[in-house]
Amino acid sequence: MKKLSVFIFTMSFLVSFNVFADDFKLKIIHINDHHSHLRAEQADYTIDGITMKVNQGGFPLIISEINSLKAEIPNSLVLHAGDAFSKHLFFTVFKEKANADLMNLAGFDAMAVGNHEFDEGDGLLKKFIDEVNFPLISSNINASEKSPLHGLIKPYIIMNIGEEKIGIIGLTVSRKTQGSSKPSDEITFLDEYESVSKYAAGLKAMGINKIVLLSHYGYGRIGELANKLKDVDVIVDGDSHTLLGDFTNLGLKYEGPYPTFIPDAEGNNICVVQAGYFGFAVGDLDVVFDDEGKVTSCSGSPVVIIQDIIKSSVSPGQAKAAVDSAPNIKFVTPDPQAQKVLDHYEEELSAMREKVLCVSADDIPQNWEPDAEMPHGSLFAPLVAKAMAEYSGNADAAVVNATVTRDGVVKDQNITFGTLIDLLPHHDTLWEIQMTGEEIKAVIEDALDNALKTNTMRSFPYAYGLRYGINMTKPYGQRVEALEITDKATGKWTQPDGSKIYLIATTSFPGRGREGYVTFRTAQEKHGFAPETYINYRDVFKAYLQNLYNSGKKLENLPEDMLPVKYYL
Repeated sequence: MKKLSVFIFTMSFLVSFNVFADDFKLKIIHINDHHSHLRAEQADYTIDGITMKVNQGGFPLIISEINSLKAEIPNSLVLHAGDAFSKHLFFTVFKEKANADLMNLAGFDAMAVGNHEFDEGDGLLKKFIDEVNFPLISSNINASEKSPLHGLIKPYIIMNIGEEKIGIIGLTVSRKTQGSSKPSDEITFLDEYESVSKYAAGLKAMGINKIVLLSHYGYGRIGELANKLKDVDVIVDGDSHTLLGDFTNLGLKYEGPYPTFIPDAEGNNICVVQAGYFGFAVGDLDVVFDDEGKVTSCSGSPVVIIQDIIKSSVSPGQAKAAVDSAPNIKFVTPDPQAQKVLDHYEEELSAMREKVLCVSADDIPQNWEPDAEMPHGSLFAPLVAKAMAEYSGNADAAVVNATVTRDGVVKDQNITFGTLIDLLPHHDTLWEIQMTGEEIKAVIEDALDNALKTNTMRSFPYAYGLRYGINMTKPYGQRVEALEITDKATGKWTQPDGSKIYLIATTSFPGRGREGYVTFRTAQEKHGFAPETYINYRDVFKAYLQNLYNSGKKLENLPEDMLPVKYYL
C-alpha cells in the first residue's frame, strides 16, 4: 500500500504541474525590503465587502510560512532581495543584531545587498555579514582592501539543489545606493548590466544552465536591464516595494502580474517577481526547467500573511471565513522560536524607550525657518549643533540643516530615549569637514539658495559657534550678512578669515553635498574628505543629554547671543 500511495502522489504531482520525468521543479520562496519591520503590524483590508483590521507580517509569521512552503516540495530556495536595514526602531536601537538573530532562523540561502544596507557605512554592514548564517551577494560591488567589507560580498553563489546546480547572481542598484546611503569611498559600484552579464556567462561556461538574478534594482528599472541580458532565467527583485499579482480582492493596488515575463536579448522570457515590502507578504514561485535548463513553467503568487483579525464589520466567524476563502491571504501561526527571540527584543525596547535621558528647563521649539513668532527660527536645531561641536572637541563650529530634528520639546518635559528617537529620526553620522572662512559663508549661501529654489525650508541652515544675519531679498552670494565665528581660545566672536582653514562639524547627509549644501562637497575635494566616524548624530545628542542629567542640569535654550540667526529679512 505504501508503494501505491507514493505512485499516486507522484503521478498527481506530474499531472498538476505538467512536467516530464526529466524536468526539474524548483520552488523559490522570497521576500524583499522588510526594513527591520520584525513584528506584526496592523493593516486594513476589505474582502467581499467585509472591512477588517488585522495583524500582518513580522518574522515569526514569515518564518512559519517559509517552513510551510519548504515542506511542499524537496527542491526550494529561500531568497531575500535586499534592504533589511531601515529607520525602524528595531534598527535604530539594536542596529544589525535583531535583524541578524531573526533572519538566521528563516533559512535564507542568499540575500542581495540593498542600498539601505549601507545606511551606517561599511562597518555596520560588515558586522551584519559576520553575524548572519547566509551569504550577501552583489556582482557590482567592489570593496577595496581598505574597506572592512573587502572579500565579504561575493558576486554569486552556486547552490546544489537535489542533483542540480543553481547559480545565483547578486545585484545592487548603483546610483541610488551612492546617492542616498553611506558607502565609503573604498566601495566602487560597477556597471549593473556588465556585471550581471559577466557572471551569467561565466556560470554558463561552468555548465550551470539554471541562473537566478537576486537583485535590489526596482520593478520600474528591471525591464530595461532584462531586455539586454542573456542566460538569466529568473529575477527575484526588490527596492521598489512592488507587490506583484492581482490583489484587488483585498483592495490593494495592482502593480503588475506575478510573475512578470520580460523578454531577454535572445527572445527568451525572464520570469520576474517581487513581494511587496515590510514583510507582510511572502513570495511563492514555482519554476520548472527542462533537462536543457530552459524554463517551461513559471507560476505562483505572493501571499499576505496575517496572525489574527483585530476587528471587523461582521462577526469574527464571518470575517475568518472571508479570509479563508481568499486565495492570496492566509492565517499563519507564529513560529515559536522566532516569537521568543522577538519577545526578548520587545522587552528590551519597551524598557529603553521609557528611560529618562534629561528634562527640559524651557520650551525649546522647532521651526524650519524664522517667522514673526520665532525670529531666530529653530531653537532646538542649534542645540543639536552644539552637542556635535562639543562631542567633536576639535570643531570650530557646527552646521546642520533644519530637518536635523523633527520637533522640539516643552518646559519640564521628560526627554526619554523614545522621545529622542522621535525627535532625531535620521541615521546620519557625525562628520568633520575642513573648509576656509570663505567656504563657510558659501555653504550657508548654498543652503539658503536651495531653500528658495525648492520652495521648502528643509535646508535652512542652523549652527553652533557661528552667527549671521540673513537677507533673503538679496541675490545669491549676498544673503549672508555679518558672519561671525567664535574664537575657541578666547570665546570671542570674530569675522572668519576667508583663507584660514576651520574644522566644521556636520552630519553626513549635508556633508555629502545633499539638500543644496554643495560647498561641503567641493571643500572636501580641495582640502581632503571627511573621515567616516560611524557615530550616529542621535548618539551624540544622547550623550549630551545624559551628561546634563548626570550633572544635575536640565536642557536649556542657548543664550540669545549664541543663537545662529541674528535676524531674518
